[in-house]
Amino acid sequence: MYLYLVDTFAQDKKFQRDLLHIQARIQDLGINGRFEKLTMLKSIQDIVNDAERKGVKTIVAIGNDKTFNAIVSHLTNNSITLGLVPLGEKNNTIAKALHIPVGEAACAILSKRIIQRLDVGKINGRYFFSSLSIFPSRHMKIECDNSYILKTSGLAPIRIINFCDDRYRGNAQDGKLETIVEEIPESGLLSFFGKKQAGRNSIIPTTNMRIKSTDESLPIYSGTDVVVKTPATIEIIPKKLRVISGA
Repeated sequence: MYLYLVDTFAQDKKFQRDLLHIQARIQDLGINGRFEKLTMLKSIQDIVNDAERKGVKTIVAIGNDKTFNAIVSHLTNNSITLGLVPLGEKNNTIAKALHIPVGEAACAILSKRIIQRLDVGKINGRYFFSSLSIFPSRHMKIECDNSYILKTSGLAPIRIINFCDDRYRGNAQDGKLETIVEEIPESGLLSFFGKKQAGRNSIIPTTNMRIKSTDESLPIYSGTDVVVKTPATIEIIPKKLRVISGA
């Protein structure tokens, strides 16, 4: 049984025609299911929890990266398969990486049902799919794989990639998180001659890490949303997620 979860932005009038075409195409392809719309009174967590109780086998996000990531963060049943029908011109990095076209054309991908087993990350007991980011302080300590301490400048963001974000692509089938430390020379400012200096990125593969900050609790983001604050324990869960892919 399929459940199609329609994000709030996808309910805007400008997507009304797209939704009608998507619904018609789904019916033509014989992959019918229940459509649930996010509202002020019905959250993604409510819909996902209800779907798990009712034995739904496939949840399809009709939305964008944020929709898909939010569904992953609330999943507890790893037998559920996730699909994606992307809408809009922005925030569709996941769809591009999975070779899923925007709008009605994505329905053909759902019907072919090519399934990949992908890794997910876990932060303080909560799942994440794409990536995390944190703007560190000089008093922050990151312990990686229970064996070494990662030092940072305290100036540039640290990105923890499982699948992808707007700048980097990880490998969600290698059982590793890619931790990217962005170093900004000249304190991230313009040089004396008005030219921005290029920074160097360090990419460190890890399976787990602990982040602590002695001076203040720092927010850790998924996209633009704060998911937790430090201290945080992060780990990789290999091949946890079943995802319908275009290739």
